[in-house]
This record gives sequence, structure tokens and C-alpha cells, in this order.
Amino acid sequence: MKAAAGEAQHYLRGQRLELLGRLSGGLVHELNNLLGAIGHNAQLAERSSADPQTTLLMASILASVESGGRLTRRLLRLAEPRPPRPRAIDLAAELPMQRELLELALGSRIALRIEVDEQAGSVEVDAGELELALLNLALNAREAMSGAIPAAIAGGAPRCRPGQVRLEARAATAEESIGLPHGHYAAICLSDDGRGLDEALAEQVFAPFFGSKPAGSGRGLSQVRAFCEHAGGRCWLRSAPGRGTAVWLLLPARPAHALATPQDAGAADASLLAGLRLLIVDADADFAAATAALLARYGCRAQCVADAAGALEIFGPGCAPIDVLLCEALLPDLPDGIALARLLRGRCPGLRVIMTSSRTDASRCGVALLHKPIAPQRLLAMLRAAREGAVQAGTLPPWARSTRHQDDGHGACADRR
Repeated sequence: MKAAAGEAQHYLRGQRLELLGRLSGGLVHELNNLLGAIGHNAQLAERSSADPQTTLLMASILASVESGGRLTRRLLRLAEPRPPRPRAIDLAAELPMQRELLELALGSRIALRIEVDEQAGSVEVDAGELELALLNLALNAREAMSGAIPAAIAGGAPRCRPGQVRLEARAATAEESIGLPHGHYAAICLSDDGRGLDEALAEQVFAPFFGSKPAGSGRGLSQVRAFCEHAGGRCWLRSAPGRGTAVWLLLPARPAHALATPQDAGAADASLLAGLRLLIVDADADFAAATAALLARYGCRAQCVADAAGALEIFGPGCAPIDVLLCEALLPDLPDGIALARLLRGRCPGLRVIMTSSRTDASRCGVALLHKPIAPQRLLAMLRAAREGAVQAGTLPPWARSTRHQDDGHGACADRR
């Protein structure tokens, strides 16, 4: 009976979490639209004013929008179940960006230090899984340090002081990668100075559903181990009573000198976008209007519609040429933005497509994608690339190029490729 009751409680808890995830996804989508409208209006105000104080204030607003966007994207990655999508992650750039989320998990009484060696390089993993692993470790560290109070350090600074968590990354040593395929590895460690674990408990922490507290509030690290092993690495733990805990993640890496940094230089040159004809399809009127107003400052001629019906009307017989479609991936009157893009490409084969979305799973659509809230410079860079024909992913994927469901092609747009 107790086992059945436990299973029922576990199922109900899972249902509540799934419902919370769906609710969070919808709220974050609306919040990202608001952040996008605020950011584009702030960028427009910054360019329109010669007052240094106004410029400073607008820069502060844009920084806050960027920070809010990072938080909403992380919430979505945690809330939305999806298959892993590995990509190259530069540890020197990525780990410091985790500070906001980790400090939120650790609480105000625990200090966080982040140190990334310049030779750490990049790892090829799913960004959401790495973030979840670090969050898992941070929550465990917080529980292990409950009651710890930050203390002043006298003399030389020890590796970890009471009330402090340290996140570090470096290139792994040859000894650490023994038993793994030959190659470069990065070592990521999150350490705390909490109560520590005895040897018996330390051997069980990676088991599913294991918790180190009698009440069962401790969190097992099975997700961390599964993440590392799936990536081709491993993890281990070092701990002792009264001496804190350090969890190490060893992941396949590319050396630092092999990293390529994408360049957005020149994206803000208005002359490069002058005359670009753009159609914005987005149900959020404020976001669409703010985007159109911003792009007008850079010479773009943008039209806005709220749904697929409005877009199809724009592309009707005798339509004015459109160069780029900037379309929300979720539409109120079609299954998705790709369905609309397929219809419009039937009428205008040279149309380049850029999708926008608040949802992390939209990247599987196979076209160029901008995650909301969209940084103005990133939007400008993508439009410049589209104009120059450099957005290779901007064409529809093979499965979306079928003409079986296209309209009869009465539109008059010319192929501009």
C-alpha cells in the first residue's frame, strides 16, 4: 500500500510539474514579446537622441532587456522537454553567463566565484543539459551549506571559504582522461565548503532518486552523470565530512586556439540595409511595430501583419516585391510559420525566410531562427546576411519544399535569387 501511495504521489507531482512547465512556456512567450518591444524602442530612442544622458539610460535599458532575455531562455530550456541538440560551447564565454541563474539557486547568503582558464576551450554538448547539470550541482551545494555564514578571510585566501561556491573550468590533465578515447577534454568543477559526505554516502550520490537528507529533500546527481556519459565523458565526486564537496565534469573539448568567433561587425551600417523590403508577421502588435520602427532607421521598408491571412493578402496578385519574411514560428491561423513560408515561397520563389520564436524547440524548423527577445544588433546582422545571400539556412528545408499544398501561384513576385 505504501509503495502504491508513493507511486501515485510521484505521478501527481510529475503532472503538476508538466502543467507548470506548459504555463511557464506561455508566460515566457508573452514576456519575450514585451522585452523585444522595449529593446527595439530603446535602440530607436538611443539613435534618435544626441543627449549623452539619454544614450546612457537607453544603454542601461538594453542591458536589462538582454539580461531578462537570458533568464527567460533558461526558464524555457528547463521547462520544455526536447531531444538534446549538441553545439560547440565556448566555456570562457558561457560559464560567466550562468552567474545570474546560479546565484538565484544559491541564494543571497552564498557567494559565487567563477574562474575559467583561457585554455579550457569549447565543449560539444547540449546547452540546456549543461545548464541543468550546473543548476543541479548548485542546488545540492546550497543544501549542503544550509546554515553556513560567509566569514572574513585572514591571510591567504583558501580554495573555498564558508558560504562560498566556486565554479571553475580548465583543460583536463592526461591522468584525468585515462580510460577515455584519446583527445582533448575540459574539466568543469563546482565545489562548496558545506558539511561534506562520508565515503558510504559519496558512493551513492549518482544513483537515481538518492537524497542525502533523511527527509528526502536532497537531490541525486544521476542527471549529471547521464549528461557526462552521453557526451562521451564522465564525472566524479570528492568529499569528506567537514571539508566540503567538489563534483567534476569531464567533457570532450576542442582546444582554445581552435575556436572561431562569429563576427557581427558592420551590421549597424544603415547603407547596407537601405531599401530592403521586409514583411513582419507577428500577432504581437507592439513587438511588430517596434521592430518596424527600428528597422526604418536603417533604411528597411517593413510592413506588419498579425497572421497568415494578412501575409497571404500582401502576397496577392500584383503584389509589391518582398525580399525577406520575418515570421513568428507560432501563428494563430496556421500550424506554424514554416507552413506560411511554404505558401509564400510558392508565390515568390526568391523569398528569404527568418523565423522568430520564444520557444527553444523552434530551432528544429530548419531555417534561420532568432530567439526572442531579439538583440537589435543580432537582427540587423541577420538581415544583412539575408540581403547578401549568406543565410544558407534561410531557405526552406527539403521536407518543407513540397508544392502539393501550395496555392495556384497567381502572385506576381519575381524570383530574386
